[in-house]
Amino acid sequence: MNQRDPLKDLNPRQEEAVVSKGSHLLVKAGPGTGKTRVLTARILYLITEGVKSDRILAITFTNKAASEIKKRLEITGLKALPQVETFHSWAYRIISFKDRIPPYVIDEHEQKYLLKQAAREAKLDASSKELIKVLLLLKQQTEREPLDKDEKLKALWNGYHRLLKEYQLFDYDDLIIRAIKLLEEDHGLFPQYVLVDEFQDVNPIQFYLVRLLARKAFITAIGDPYQAIYGFRGANPEFIKRFETGFSPVKIVILSDAYRCPQKVLNAAASLFPETIPLKSKEKKEGEILHKCFDSSEKEASWIAMQIDKMVGGISFESMNRSDSCDFGNMALSDICILYRTRAQAAVLTMALTRQGIPFHTPVNHRKGESLALNMVQHLVGFMDGRAKEYHLRRLGLKEDDALRLVSLLEAVGQGSYQYADFLNALAMILGLDFSDEEVEGLKEAISLLKKGVPPSLVFKEEQDSLDFDVEAVSLMTIHGSKGLEFPVVFLSGVEKAILPWKDGDVEEERRLFYVGLTRCAHKLFITTCKKRCLYGSWIVTGPSPFLRPIEPYLTKEPIQRVKKKKNLRKNQKSLF
Repeated sequence: MNQRDPLKDLNPRQEEAVVSKGSHLLVKAGPGTGKTRVLTARILYLITEGVKSDRILAITFTNKAASEIKKRLEITGLKALPQVETFHSWAYRIISFKDRIPPYVIDEHEQKYLLKQAAREAKLDASSKELIKVLLLLKQQTEREPLDKDEKLKALWNGYHRLLKEYQLFDYDDLIIRAIKLLEEDHGLFPQYVLVDEFQDVNPIQFYLVRLLARKAFITAIGDPYQAIYGFRGANPEFIKRFETGFSPVKIVILSDAYRCPQKVLNAAASLFPETIPLKSKEKKEGEILHKCFDSSEKEASWIAMQIDKMVGGISFESMNRSDSCDFGNMALSDICILYRTRAQAAVLTMALTRQGIPFHTPVNHRKGESLALNMVQHLVGFMDGRAKEYHLRRLGLKEDDALRLVSLLEAVGQGSYQYADFLNALAMILGLDFSDEEVEGLKEAISLLKKGVPPSLVFKEEQDSLDFDVEAVSLMTIHGSKGLEFPVVFLSGVEKAILPWKDGDVEEERRLFYVGLTRCAHKLFITTCKKRCLYGSWIVTGPSPFLRPIEPYLTKEPIQRVKKKKNLRKNQKSLF
């Protein structure tokens, strides 16, 4: 693709979507059908047709997706880039511009702290946890009738928002709510064209924001109702149907050619939804879905680690001694991903990879070491800002003298008279921590963002935003975190009843989650199941997920795998002494 010819190499359906004019546009794009390509090409096409870059807004759900779109646009030689942001970062920018003071945005950790404080002040009992869940979902709604019917919920709501106002804080939903109010007051803020990626993931207030933008702008919504997996955040695939009926006039384009998954994987995924028509794979690879069952999660994890060891040509001393190999040749570690339903499954997998000497990264591990320090840095900046100093001092958990010392060091960093390393050493000493080189780099980035007025909580909000996929390592993440990504080889672990579908989850959403997991694979997919699993410190008896039944015809099965004890390689070796 280039700036002069944005239509080059598009298939007919993609081109139809890109050149659409005079109406709103809904593009239904299944996994691997080139939705990012269509979105990028449409932006370029609009610019070649005379639309100014600053009149175009592209909205994504992750910073990684926004960066990918920007990167593709930059490659074309486009001089002025359009706005490409997440809902929250765009709202943050509008608020900063109109209110002239950047909002101080709290992350989910801080939000829960304030909610618990509000619950204590309202003298709510143990049921407050459930009330907090209800409140968080309620805040994403445009109508809040339950507040008139539930006195406890109303008390929690009022207490929480009183604390936000007292401390001059915004949570993520406040950003959208405030942006809506500003747009209603000032129509000059409206762009001419708005393109919304992953439309199936919008929640009610985001949908309302898009409807508001549609008063002055042409909306392009790109999404897939079968990949709607964020119901716990208020998202609803029904909004795609409401776009079809509520935005007029609207043109609908369905992308049916897929460029990621082999046909076998697409057919298996389609079998989960009898009403859908399978996508047509343009890949010539035959593909394979291997299903293996194990006695326990430990044996499952050991087998996965050994398979990866073979795929990358043998990393461990044992595999090199055996000259292990497989039909994949020497794959890159970054070509491989292990997916799971819940983060609690990660521990046994990371232990097995560590034993095998296989480099890996997870969003949790990537943030674990720096999260405390990052939180401290944000509160230091809030303390420096002068708003709600008592709140930030309390959250820092430091004596005022120590806080003032760190603030002076941070100010010196900003003025260029002090080095990042010296500030972080002082911070580490006060916290009693040691920072790795990776954590130091992460904190440098966070401080840099804060100096620009961008809270790191907006940049590191999503799971995949905290991973560097250029690192040569196996990726481990939840299925939720993997949406929009692809890997040549995917291990989908723990496909078991009470896990996938999750015991308390909505069955249809869990089915869509399994669909997302299946379609991350570009070559070979491994599905693993256990008879029993250790989860949250307890052993549970599991068994195959009911979601495996529809895809049975597409599976290559093997009997229960019992990992043999490792042979003692030393006993046949001669002693040096």
